[in-house]
Amino acid sequence: MTLFAICASYKFSYYAAELKPYSMDVLVVAVYAYYFHYQRIFESSAPTKTDCWVAAILPLLMFFSYASLFVFWVVGFNFLLQSRKNRDLRRILLLNSAVSIVCFMAFYWFDIRHSITQPGVEYWDGHFISYASFEGFWDKFGDGIRRMVIYPFDGIKPMRYAASVFIPFFVFASFIFGISRLRKDSLMIYHCDSLAFLLFAELFVLGSLQLYPFTGERLTLFFSPFVIYLVVKGITGLVKQPLLRKGLAGYYFVFYLICLVRTIYLHLQYYAS
Repeated sequence: MTLFAICASYKFSYYAAELKPYSMDVLVVAVYAYYFHYQRIFESSAPTKTDCWVAAILPLLMFFSYASLFVFWVVGFNFLLQSRKNRDLRRILLLNSAVSIVCFMAFYWFDIRHSITQPGVEYWDGHFISYASFEGFWDKFGDGIRRMVIYPFDGIKPMRYAASVFIPFFVFASFIFGISRLRKDSLMIYHCDSLAFLLFAELFVLGSLQLYPFTGERLTLFFSPFVIYLVVKGITGLVKQPLLRKGLAGYYFVFYLICLVRTIYLHLQYYAS
């Protein structure tokens, strides 16, 4: 269901078709997510030479996508926790950490320190989390969550309203399944549940610090697959009443079927013009 939703999304197909940098954000985070899942084997196995090479190369993805800044450090974090029981991981931990530090320093020096202070960043001011008042906080926080859920779909109002039904499933699934998975894996990030919760927390913290917009826009496109995944998991995992669960699953399927038809229509219009 998650893959069907991604294929039906106009935003995903639009950015992928034109090879825009935001599609690279999705790819880089997907590569890291796959690697986190693979890292589980090191709980009981020693790393091979190939594993060491991969751990050294992964930080280089930082130069292809800003989104890698959200996840590159997790590799070393997992190795650090695993090395408490598996001493064979100390070499690969030091290797990955050293390359990650060098890459981050270079990335910061040549890119981040200039881009963050550049004029024009004010474009995102309305999407940072505000602490000026309680009402202002909930306005920005709630609007950010709403945008995250509805962003993958075309921007017409009926589709946005229809997608709003999925908001509570995303929120509850993010916390319930994310925290549960972190406990089960002893704080290590192996699973999409814990990774999705981590990304949401990072976006919230950086949005609060005015460093990265807390919003569902192209800059947070890399988070959209996790949003869709959590919506599906929320519907299937949190709704216990069988009839209601089937009804919501049917609503979900019909919604994305309409999205798919509209996506195809929009692309046909684009190529016909």
